[in-house]
Amino acid sequence: MILVTGATGQVGGEVLKQALTAGVPVRALARDAVKAESLPDFAEIVIGDFADPASLDAAVEGVDAVFMASFDGEQQAALQGNLIAACKSAGVRHVVRLSALTADANTDQMLPRWHGIADLQLAESGLGYTLLRPGWFMQILLYYAPGGTIALPAGDSRATPIDVRDIAAVALAALTEPGHDGQTYLLSGPETLTWDEIAEQLTAGTGHPFTYDAISDEAYRASTASRGYADWAVDMVAELFVRTRAGDYSVRTDTVERVTGKPPRSIADFVHDHAAELVADS
Repeated sequence: MILVTGATGQVGGEVLKQALTAGVPVRALARDAVKAESLPDFAEIVIGDFADPASLDAAVEGVDAVFMASFDGEQQAALQGNLIAACKSAGVRHVVRLSALTADANTDQMLPRWHGIADLQLAESGLGYTLLRPGWFMQILLYYAPGGTIALPAGDSRATPIDVRDIAAVALAALTEPGHDGQTYLLSGPETLTWDEIAEQLTAGTGHPFTYDAISDEAYRASTASRGYADWAVDMVAELFVRTRAGDYSVRTDTVERVTGKPPRSIADFVHDHAAELVADS
């Protein structure tokens, strides 16, 4: 039995879906009972919270491996510690943690530091573990691209975006197969592309014109803040684009194919599967 945390989120939801398709015994942990209603009826669902140790004890009972979805915030390690304690008490064999490509406990940037600290916490816990460090998700295009303009402060940088379905496939392999203990997997898509080239791929795949607008940090902050995001969240993502412009998100690896035996999906594959969503607001 595996436990999938963050089961209503992008990656956790896909891990749950792939586990069910593969016939793997799986339990889904969701914090929000209303959102949990959208999960498959044939999935075993438990409602719990990383801040509620008793709910975590119940969630991991009889579980062999856990997919630990990450979340943003400075209390990440403290809350994750509750799940680690529950896993150790229940005799969980292995934990697969969703981290970030730039995770670094020693940086002063928020999200990389939080992930770096949490990665070390798990690695030093005594549990079997695998760390997944993906770059930009292709799925961010569903948020930033509809309407025809990708407006991001990414400058003239390159990126190797990865489909969340490929992240989930690596996670499921690490949860169910031997040979992944102690591994840190840097995950990328198969292509290193400029954002103009990504826009061209969207245009070719949808038949709708897309362009890339390299907006300033200030314009990005104003736009994001206007959508109601907290100041710290705006600052956090703006920091990631500083790293993007520095080339930190242009790393390309063969990890997906090496672990799953299948090549990662290309941008063209992603656009083909999500064309209707990408042009919905045009």
